[in-house]
Amino acid sequence: MPFVTEEVWSWWQDGSVHRAGWPALDELSFGGDPQVLATAGAALSAVRGLKNAHKMSMRAPLDRVVLHAPEQDLDRLGSAERDLVAAGRIADLTVVTDPGCGEYTAEFA
Repeated sequence: MPFVTEEVWSWWQDGSVHRAGWPALDELSFGGDPQVLATAGAALSAVRGLKNAHKMSMRAPLDRVVLHAPEQDLDRLGSAERDLVAAGRIADLTVVTDPGCGEYTAEFA
């Protein structure tokens, strides 16, 4: 990995990554919503619960899944949708928001 890291570094930086200083706090990006991780975790837990209920491997691919989500989490879920699809091995994910929904549930479409 050190050789790969060095190569990638050379694509946009001079010198060696191994001699570069650590980034300063003001160079790091702190934009973004810290709740996205919790939202993605809750959604993935629902998908895993669906697989478990049907005695499927967690690595089993799913063709179509409908995820019922709280309406207030829709923006956060949109930020994590690509990761959720990859982690759940979902080919086609449909998100349905339910205003009164307090937790995530998943079902086959």
